[in-house]
Amino acid sequence: MNDFLIALENTRLGLFLRESDSLWGFPGILTTHAFAYCFIFGANVIVCLRILGFAKSIPLKPLGRLFPVMWFGLILTALTGIPLVIMLAEKRVPNPIIWFKLLLILVVTPIMVKFQRKLCWEPSVYESNMPASARTLALCQLALWTLVMIFGRLIPYSATILGDGY
Repeated sequence: MNDFLIALENTRLGLFLRESDSLWGFPGILTTHAFAYCFIFGANVIVCLRILGFAKSIPLKPLGRLFPVMWFGLILTALTGIPLVIMLAEKRVPNPIIWFKLLLILVVTPIMVKFQRKLCWEPSVYESNMPASARTLALCQLALWTLVMIFGRLIPYSATILGDGY
């Protein structure tokens, strides 16, 4: 497995990202990854806060237009996250911080799907009477996306947190 990870790092993409001074190298990929999380988190905050009872004057149905922004952000983070892992595959693939971040994403994504279905297909049902379960899921979603971003920021400090092997 270690030989495969080293070979992955030494692909053209891995070498380009590690060694390029170009804006399209590591700085561009990392910046795009960060902006993509802003799309996910920003749109989610708006929807979740409305579900939690803030800005009740805003109808739920138009908030459905934010879901394509969230999905675009999620796809873009995946597309930019893969090269970031390839760049340092030997250290990133076994890193438990990355795996925990991915686990959190796997938990929170179905919540996004559920909210999208409810807000886009049945907004009038929830307009005046938001169930407690929806508020609980909104809080969970806010907490989980916050944790995803925190764990993402911890990845560069893995060696400090976990030791030199990461």
